Amino acid sequence: MAPTSTWTGSRATGARISHLECGRSTPLSFFRARSLSVTLHLLAVGPPLLKRKKAASSRRTPKAGPVGVPARTVEYRKPTREDRSIRRLVLPAVLLLALGACSRPPAPAPAPPEPVGLSNLRELGDDLWSGATPEGDDGFRSLHDLSIKTIISVDGTRPDVERARRFGLRYVHIPVGYGGIPREQAVRLVRAAAELPGPIYVHCHHGQHRGPAAAALMRRCRGDGWTADEAVAFLHAAGTDPKYEGLYASVHDFAPPSGQEMQAVQADYPEVADVGGLAARMVEIDDLWDSLQRAKANGWPSPGTSESPTHLALRLNEQYREAARLPETSGRPESFRRVLVEAEHSAADLESALRSGDATAAAMAFNQSAAHCSACHREHRDRKRR
Repeated sequence: MAPTSTWTGSRATGARISHLECGRSTPLSFFRARSLSVTLHLLAVGPPLLKRKKAASSRRTPKAGPVGVPARTVEYRKPTREDRSIRRLVLPAVLLLALGACSRPPAPAPAPPEPVGLSNLRELGDDLWSGATPEGDDGFRSLHDLSIKTIISVDGTRPDVERARRFGLRYVHIPVGYGGIPREQAVRLVRAAAELPGPIYVHCHHGQHRGPAAAALMRRCRGDGWTADEAVAFLHAAGTDPKYEGLYASVHDFAPPSGQEMQAVQADYPEVADVGGLAARMVEIDDLWDSLQRAKANGWPSPGTSESPTHLALRLNEQYREAARLPETSGRPESFRRVLVEAEHSAADLESALRSGDATAAAMAFNQSAAHCSACHREHRDRKRR
């Protein structure tokens, strides 16, 4: 509640505060306001001017002083022009102090805790949420408590369909990559949000990059849809790293589809999509590596109409990371899993060097990454399996 003040005035006492109310006032602010009210009242009446009398007056009763001190008579005299001038200067200053003491904004209420088992939870409307992969029973129970009806996963790993069913939730799997969301897949996400029962929860792995991007696309196609700038602002608020330029471009440049385009996209919503497994990841990694080799041969050109070398290195890093998360990878030898981690680190170093413009560091990271690829091919791809 905004601070309010009620003022009254009379000829006998002048202007004074009769009531002062502060929004969410603490006991300290209350007593501060009361002391200021008394000060204003005294200023309005006029300061008492003490005048000593040598002799007692018949109209005034002398006041006894301490032992050994003669009695004195105190009287109020009419304020002079000088007194009134001082009062006109002091009164506005005290008024400002009084108003300032009561117009301080209340301390912000503490943010409510995130539901158990859900991270990076964001609300995009009454029936649309985004966040991270639900963690265990607690995460799915929290979604049930939020009245969620449908979960849309844009992550590459297999959704926990069985656990979702136990809590009465439907899972839909429409995976997307870090390089951006293709038009057909984006329209499919929009159609799913329009046709599936809500509220809807959209998630990726961490709930900061692909999930918020997919949810922002859906929000742009509502009746009160977001503008491009509003959708991009949401990505920033959700923690989407600006280095994922493909995701930002997909959200900013997206044009809501027509009804005819919506009907043309595939309308089946599988619980678990076929993402191709480890072999498909390796094909994507090889394609990205070939593109990086061409970029290095051309002197790491600045980004133009094609994808920048920095973004290629970023996508290579994410592909290594996603490959390491596949269930199929856990059954491979430890040496294979270790080389995936080392290759991921080398790709991250390459991306960091390219982003900073350090050609020497970029060359070193590139050579290190190439060495990891050669070792992996020699030990796990090109060797005949027994």
